[in-house]
Amino acid sequence: MANLMKLMKAAKSMQANVEATQEKLKAMRIKGSDPNQTLTIETDGQHQCLSVKVSDAFRALTSDAQA
Repeated sequence: MANLMKLMKAAKSMQANVEATQEKLKAMRIKGSDPNQTLTIETDGQHQCLSVKVSDAFRALTSDAQA
């Protein structure tokens, strides 16, 4: 019975660590862009897309191509 109590205590501790790590990941911000800086994407540590930015120069190129 004592071993079961130790196991339960360890499981609770691990759960608390997992929750704390998830909160840290949620607070992280990761930015990435291509070498020409035409596209920049920002995500959080849980792979949720927070923003996508397209440069004005690239927009001008694509609108000229469509005209």
